[in-house]
Amino acid sequence: FTRHRVVLPARDVTEDLVSQSKPPTYAGNKISTTRYTLLTFIPKNLYEQFHRFANTYFLFLALLNWIPIVGAFRKDITMIPLVVVLSLVAIKDAIEDCRRRRWDTALNHLHTAVLDRVPKRRE
Repeated sequence: FTRHRVVLPARDVTEDLVSQSKPPTYAGNKISTTRYTLLTFIPKNLYEQFHRFANTYFLFLALLNWIPIVGAFRKDITMIPLVVVLSLVAIKDAIEDCRRRRWDTALNHLHTAVLDRVPKRRE
């Protein structure tokens, strides 16, 4: 992890851009690798977790036990594995996302040298 970054623009500066009165603007290079925000953490995390077959299966069992005719186990016991697994995975995802956010902030605050490509003169 170095103290400086060098960013090369992806496009060449043409003579038209050089002759303009305003300097050319470049796209921002802010890096963001986080998945969640504070508002979207719970819905996105639950959406991702219920794409796993095991979580969907345990949810189906818990919902099935709320039907009085089918109730094979106590309702609260079938909810325990599902709640524990969802909570642990959510905590792990929150910690990982927090680390990503810190890494992105550190990377975005590095001093950056932008090298401008000068167009070749046509002779």
